[in-house]
Amino acid sequence: MIIKKTGAIDTKRLILILFPLFFMSGIIPLFFALFFVAGSVKQCLIAGISVTSVVSFVLSWVCAIYLGVRGRHLIREKERAEQSAMSKSEFLATMSHEIRTPMNSVIGVSRLLMDTSLSEEQYEFAKVIQHSGENLISLVNDLLDLSKIEAGKMELEAQPFELRACIESVFKIMASKAMDQDIEQIYQIHHETPDYIIGDINRLRQILINLVGNSAKFTQHGEIKIDVSHKMVTHDNMTINFIVKDTGIGISEEKLDNLFTPFTQAESSTTRQYGGTGLGLTICRRLVELMNGNIRVESRLGHGTEIYFNFQTEPFHEGELKPYMNPDIAGLKNRRVKICEQNISMRKMLFSQLDFWGMIPIPLHDIASQDILRHDLDDTDLIIVDEAMEKESFFFIDTPETIPTIRLVSMNMPGGLCSLENGGICICVSKPVEISRLYEAVMECLCGMRARPELWVENRTDVSGLASEIPLEILIAEDNEVNRKLAIRFFQKIGYQPDIAINGREVLDALELKIYDIVFMDVHMPEMNGIEATKVIIDTVPKEKQPVIIAMTASVFDSDKDKCLEVGMVDHIGKPVSIKEIERVIQKWARPGYLPDHSWSDETRDSGKDNIIEILDDDSRTLANQYPLRILLAEDNEMNQRLIMMYLNKLGYKADLAENGEEVVAAVKSVRYDLIFMDIHMPLMSGLEAARKIIETCPEEECPNIVALTADIRSQNRVECFKAGMSDFIGKPVNAEDIERLIRKLQAKDSSSLLA
Repeated sequence: MIIKKTGAIDTKRLILILFPLFFMSGIIPLFFALFFVAGSVKQCLIAGISVTSVVSFVLSWVCAIYLGVRGRHLIREKERAEQSAMSKSEFLATMSHEIRTPMNSVIGVSRLLMDTSLSEEQYEFAKVIQHSGENLISLVNDLLDLSKIEAGKMELEAQPFELRACIESVFKIMASKAMDQDIEQIYQIHHETPDYIIGDINRLRQILINLVGNSAKFTQHGEIKIDVSHKMVTHDNMTINFIVKDTGIGISEEKLDNLFTPFTQAESSTTRQYGGTGLGLTICRRLVELMNGNIRVESRLGHGTEIYFNFQTEPFHEGELKPYMNPDIAGLKNRRVKICEQNISMRKMLFSQLDFWGMIPIPLHDIASQDILRHDLDDTDLIIVDEAMEKESFFFIDTPETIPTIRLVSMNMPGGLCSLENGGICICVSKPVEISRLYEAVMECLCGMRARPELWVENRTDVSGLASEIPLEILIAEDNEVNRKLAIRFFQKIGYQPDIAINGREVLDALELKIYDIVFMDVHMPEMNGIEATKVIIDTVPKEKQPVIIAMTASVFDSDKDKCLEVGMVDHIGKPVSIKEIERVIQKWARPGYLPDHSWSDETRDSGKDNIIEILDDDSRTLANQYPLRILLAEDNEMNQRLIMMYLNKLGYKADLAENGEEVVAAVKSVRYDLIFMDIHMPLMSGLEAARKIIETCPEEECPNIVALTADIRSQNRVECFKAGMSDFIGKPVNAEDIERLIRKLQAKDSSSLLA
C-alpha cells in the first residue's frame, strides 16, 4: 500500500513503482526514434546503448548525491541526539547538585534541632521539615535512577547477602509510618529458601522500599506482608519469588495497565489525596527487568493489592550460619509455647518459625481461647502475647509468674525486660518482629542464654566516643557558609574539632602548616575547586604526609564519583551529609597504610615486617586447615604488606612476598602457587602486565588464581583486571572478611582444589 494507515504517503514504495514506469516510458520511445534516424537495428542498438550509458551515469551521480546528502543529514541527526542526551545528563547533574546543596542544610539542621530540648509542638514542626526534605531528596534520587536506567548506565552488583536481613532493614525504615497508621508489617520466608543469595542488595532493598512504601500510602489500617519463596532452575541458578500484599484501598481493574507508566497513578485524584509522583513502580519494573525478572499486579477495588515479582540469582552456600537458621534447636525441642495473637498472618509466621525450631506452638486467637490458657498451664513452657490482646483481657493476673512470657510491642516502646501485673517478668520484643530478636528472647526465657546482651538495652548508637577511640586531625573544605557550620556541628557531635578552608587554595596553605589525617573536600569551590586541589596535593605533598581525601559534595552521579577517584580521592559522601556517613568513612579509612605517619607511634612504624601476630587461637586457623593454600602477596607498600600479612596470618596462612611484577613472574616460575593477591600499581612491572605474563607462560593446570588488590575501584579498572586474566577483585582498604569471603568463593568453584 502506498498510502499508510495514518494517511501519509509511503515515499519508498512510490519510488519503487514509478521509477521503472518512467524508465520504460522514456527508453522505448528513444529506441523507436533512433531506429528511424539510424536506419538499421544494429546502429540503433549501438546508439541506444551509448545513450543508456549516459543516462545511467547521470542517474548514478544523482543517486550518489542524494545518498550523500541523506547520509550527512543522518549523521547530523545522530550528533544532535547525542548532544541532547549529554545536555540532559549535564542538566540532571547540575539540578541534583543545586537541590542537594540547600537540602543538606535543611535536613541537617532539622536533625540537630530535633536533638535539642523542644516542646512537643516544636518537635513535630522540626519533624515535618526533615520529612519534607527527605521526600524531596527521594524524588531527586528517583529521577536520577530513572535517567540511569533509560540511558543503560545502571550497573548491578553481584555480592552475597542475607535475604532476611534485607527485608528486615526495609521494615525498619518503614516502621514509624506503619506504626502511625496501625499497620502490621509481617514477612515470611519459606524455610527451603536459601538464607544467602548473590545479587545487588541495594537495588533489591530499593524495590522493596518502593513497594512497601506504596502499600503503606494506600493502606489506612490492617497489614503489609512480604512472602518469599524460590524455585531452583539448575544447581547454581534459581528464581526468587516475592509477593507484597496489603489490605489497602485496592485498584480497579481498568486502571492496572497504567501503574508502571512514569508520572502516572491509578487514579488522578490519588495524587492530590495521597501524594507521590508515580515514579516508584516504574523504577521497580525497570530494576526487576535488569535482574532478569518480571513484575505484575493483582488488585480489586476495596480488597487490597498483591504485587508479584521475581528475579534470577544463585544461592550462596558459604554464608555465616547464624543460630536462628538452625532447625530443631536442642534447648527448644518439644517445648510448648502458646501464641496469643489476633492477626492471622502474624500468627502463622510465629507458628511456622517456632515449629522450625522444633517447638510445639499452640495458637490462641481470641478471648475465648484465652480461657483455655488460664486452665491449661501445667504443660506450658512459654507464652507469646501481642500487647493489643493483653490489653483486652486480664488472664495474666492468674498466670503463674514462673511461666516466662514474651510480649510483642510497638516500636515506640523500649525492648528488653519489663514486669507483668502478676509480678512475673517478661521480655518485650518490638514490632516489626525480627527473627534474630525473637530467637534471642526465646533462648533467654527457656535456656537463660543472652545471645546478644545489647538486646536488653535501648538500641541507640553512641558515637560520642569515636574521637577518643580514633583521634584525628581533620580539615573540612567547604565554601557554603551554612553547610560549613553544619559540618562543624556534625563533627563536634562525634568529638572532633575540625579546621576549616573555604576553597582549594586555603586547603594547600593549611597543609603547609599542619599534617592532617583526613580532608573532607567539597568539589565545587571558588578560586580552586576540590578536583584541582586534590591533584596538587597528590603531586606535591610527600607520600608519608599525604592526608586521606574524601569528597563531600552534592555531585552524586557515577561519573562525578569516578572523577574524584581518578584524581586521588579515596571515597565519596553525597549531600545531604549524615553523621552515620561521616562515622562510616572515618572507621573505614582511619587505619594503618592510609593515614600520614604522625598518626602512628614510631614503635609501630619501625617494628618491621616480621613483627606480626604469631600467637593465634586455634579457631583462627580453621580456614587454612580447611583450605590449605600456597599464597603469594604482591604489594609494594610496606604498611599494606604488614596489614594484609596479619589478616592472612589470622586465617592461618603464611604467604610469600613480592614487591613488584617482575618478582611475581620470577616467583611463579620456581614455586607453584594456588593463589596470588596482586596489587595493580607497582614499580618495574605493573600487576596487570605480570598477570598477563603468568597466564601466557603457565600451563593451564598449573596457573594460579590471581586476585586484583587495588584502591582503584572504578568499573573500567575491574574490566581491565578481568581482561588481564585475573579471577577476582578486592578493593582497598582490605579486611580479613574480604579475604576469607574470596577464598571460600574460589573454593566453591572447585570443591577439590583452587587449582584448575
